[in-house]
Amino acid sequence: MVDLTTDLCGIQLKNPLIVASSDASRDIRQIKQAEQCGASAVIIKGMLPPDAVGLSWLLRFYLDPSTKTVCGIAGGHMLSYDQGIDLIKTAKRTTNIKIGANIPFIGLEALDSFVTVAQRAETAGADFIELNFSPQVSGHAGSHLKAGELLSKTDVDMIQSTMEQFPHWVSVGIEATKQAVDIPILAKICPEGIDVVATAKIMEIHGADALDAINIANGSYKIDIFNDGQLMMTGAQNAALATAGAPLKPFAQGIVARIAREVNIPVVGTGGLLDWQDVVEMMMFGATAVSFCTLLLVDGFEAIGRIESEISKFMESQKYERLQDFRGIALQHLAPSAHAFEFVPAVAEVREELCTGCGVCLKPAHCLAIEMVDGTAHVREEDCLGCGTCSVLCPVEAIAMHEA
Repeated sequence: MVDLTTDLCGIQLKNPLIVASSDASRDIRQIKQAEQCGASAVIIKGMLPPDAVGLSWLLRFYLDPSTKTVCGIAGGHMLSYDQGIDLIKTAKRTTNIKIGANIPFIGLEALDSFVTVAQRAETAGADFIELNFSPQVSGHAGSHLKAGELLSKTDVDMIQSTMEQFPHWVSVGIEATKQAVDIPILAKICPEGIDVVATAKIMEIHGADALDAINIANGSYKIDIFNDGQLMMTGAQNAALATAGAPLKPFAQGIVARIAREVNIPVVGTGGLLDWQDVVEMMMFGATAVSFCTLLLVDGFEAIGRIESEISKFMESQKYERLQDFRGIALQHLAPSAHAFEFVPAVAEVREELCTGCGVCLKPAHCLAIEMVDGTAHVREEDCLGCGTCSVLCPVEAIAMHEA
């Protein structure tokens, strides 16, 4: 019997599967369903001060179910501090699932209320605090602009100041919260406009117990090319650039891998995880636990139970007893820089009895090594780069790679 239990900076989880702070975690009905479907924890939707403009937003995004992608965002159903605290209290009273409180950091001017709500969340029963850091949110640069308006020099100067001060804001926000509460603190990393590894180290140095990587990226939004580029989003005239879901996965994995190599605290991998294989990959890149958003918007909470079951089957088939047995094992293949690349000579070989002469292997523009002879592919070894592209493209698996 495999063991899926996870110790996330002292938070004991029955498995590594968490519901991310999102519009799937703003209501007690969602939290109850998440628990029933096997999630180990839910991070509630971000909480904002009572005067925050975000509290007037309506939920608006374009969801492409065929690609499981969220394209653009024009609002989200945010919670006020009071609504968030009430939700935590209700969840702790009526469920047994672990609850995290997501609190966006909106700047040093709001530090006192930021710390106070963290204390209130702890008192309400939250098992951990997730501090949401983003230079775009913290600085408010360009927040006064309307659609189509351009940044002024003052706006640009403010953005530059924001980026310069962001590490300081992170350190102050984490330290102040750490001093105010006794429950673990997760720091969430934005992938835009920052050095993610340096930021992760700053978060660790100043007291974060774990990291959550990554937040939504700036991507794009969906437009109708046959209708003058109009926004394809119901109930919105304009939207911010944003992408979540499947396209985010390789970037999230890369950031998690880079961070996991450099810090000694757990990392929660977030971004584009849609099935059990994505979860296993993310954990092999160093994640201690993972969280889901877009998957739940498309497939519902039932997907969590399916993933849990498939991970167990995978571990049994690979003779892994615990998650620790494969966590981070892919990092041994991560080169620290281009100067550290190590190569093994390789060459392609065509199994003539399988080749159908379809010509697919002739298509790659970088390859000069393959030619057709009497309807069969042949490789000139002296020209072969050993990249393996032809073996991947071959529809009948007639090409194999061998170390030279």
